[in-house]
Amino acid sequence: MTSLFDLFVGVRGSKGLLAEEWVVMAVPKRSTSKAKSRSRRASSWRLMAPAASLCPTCSSPKRPHYVCPSCGYYKGRQALEVEA
Repeated sequence: MTSLFDLFVGVRGSKGLLAEEWVVMAVPKRSTSKAKSRSRRASSWRLMAPAASLCPTCSSPKRPHYVCPSCGYYKGRQALEVEA
């Protein structure tokens, strides 16, 4: 059974235990500040404006893959009856 000590100690040599040395692991020089870690996490919180396209029938702005709220057309056919 390997212990925690065995995981960090490197043993070299082909004829048994010749030399033991510590394996140096990478560690950060400074701890990450609260502001840095919070700003990294907050980058996924930002809100995006919904995409807009022009209706081919009436040229008013509408959301893609939605029925046009102005004329009621979707994919070249009348989907809703809009009162003027």
